[in-house]
Parts: sequence; structure tokens; C-alpha cells
Amino acid sequence: MSTRVTAQATMSASCQQRVREALDLRFGAALDLGALGEALAGARIELSALQSLVRTDSISATLSKLAPVPLERSRVLLAAPSPGADLRAIAASAQDELKQAVAAASAAITASTRDITAKAFAEAGQELGYTVSVCRGPLATGVEMRRAHEVMLLRVNDGGTVESDQAGLTDGTCADRHHELELAVVRRGITLTGKEKQLHGSAKGGHLLKVASSRRDSSLARAAALTAGQPTAQAPSSRRRASARTDEVLRQRRRTGGAA
Repeated sequence: MSTRVTAQATMSASCQQRVREALDLRFGAALDLGALGEALAGARIELSALQSLVRTDSISATLSKLAPVPLERSRVLLAAPSPGADLRAIAASAQDELKQAVAAASAAITASTRDITAKAFAEAGQELGYTVSVCRGPLATGVEMRRAHEVMLLRVNDGGTVESDQAGLTDGTCADRHHELELAVVRRGITLTGKEKQLHGSAKGGHLLKVASSRRDSSLARAAALTAGQPTAQAPSSRRRASARTDEVLRQRRRTGGAA
């Protein structure tokens, strides 16, 4: 048996502070800029609202450290516009600068969050007696854990989604092993929420392991990291069926005199 689990990693307050420390942010600096980024990417915001935003302490602390150049450009634009100036144009330019600043800061926070989450899983695996290897890719980090005949492969994605897959177990202990790992991760400040579990009847593992193994890479961790974000290849049988359907449609059109 094997179990594939997909979940969202949520950080405790102490873990969030480790992210701030890794990024050299002071205590209380904002880490969740998602709603702000969506607002800046939407409708145009009034000049006064933008001026208030750049003065918000928690946001200013984050942007001044992680995206100082676009933040400073927005501040220059927003500082006491001259009489007769086009306030709408100034606000639009300042909003665009802030949008760049939030995007850059969010990318840095996401990367650091992923690193700390992957480290927590790696340390938890070592605590449980697994031999652990880690590989960081552009979009995700792979964590490979081995113990006797058991293999557990995890992929920690940007944005906090964690995928895990197991192989090598011939009984029903796979769920117990994953639960042990989850508890060890909780002790390190990471909680998994929104879990989706899929049980496989094969001891060879599920989709994540199969895709990683198909790369013929000596490191499953590296294979998992480098396949993140790649579309799943359509199975040959599916392609043949799709091609047959297309050929049949074309034949029908030719018989009825329609355009190909």
C-alpha cells in the first residue's frame, strides 16, 4: 500500500518570525501581501489611499527591506504633488510602482517560506530515522526520505502546497508513517491543513513517485523539484484516441462537403 497526500502548510508564529529573520525583517513586518497585491493589480486607487498605504508601518517595513527601489519611487511620486499636477496620472504611476514592490517582496517571502518548510520536513524525517536528501528547484523543493525498503518523496511548492508520496510498504502502515512525520513537523511549527489523501493499491507509489522515477535521475528529490509546474504528459493511448476522434470528424466533414 502507499498513500499520496496533498496539503497546505501553515506556519506558527515562531516559524513566521524565522522567515522574518531570514529576510532581515523586523518583528511585526507584514508577510502576507496577497490581498494587497490583488488590490494594486485591480482598479485604480485614489492618491490619498496610496499615501496612507505607504505610511502603514507593517507594510512599509517589509517593502523598504525587500523592494526599496520601487517603494522609494512611489514615495517620491506621492510626496506633496505640485499645484495643477494631474493627480490621477500620479496615482496611477505610484500604484504601478507599488505593484512592482509588492511582487518583488512576495517572491522573496515565498522563497524563504518554502525553504523553512522544506527544512522542517527534512529535520522531521531525520528525527524518525530516515536518510534524507533535499534539492531546491526554481519552483519547488524535493525532499527524499529512505528507511529500509520504504521511500517517502515530498515536494514543497511555492505558495505552501506540500505533496507527498510513499512506496515500499506492503501493509497498511503507510498512513501511520505519514502521521508520525506530520506530528514531527508540527513540533517544528508547521501544520498541514486541507489534506487530500489518495490510497494506492501498489507498493510502488503513486503519481509523484512515478513522475520522478520516469526522469531516470539518481536523485528523486531533484527529479521532484525539477518537474514542478510541468504539465503531465498525455498517455499514448489517450493521444491515439484523440487522434482517432479527429480523423473521424474530418472524414464526416469530407463526406458532407464541409470544410476540413
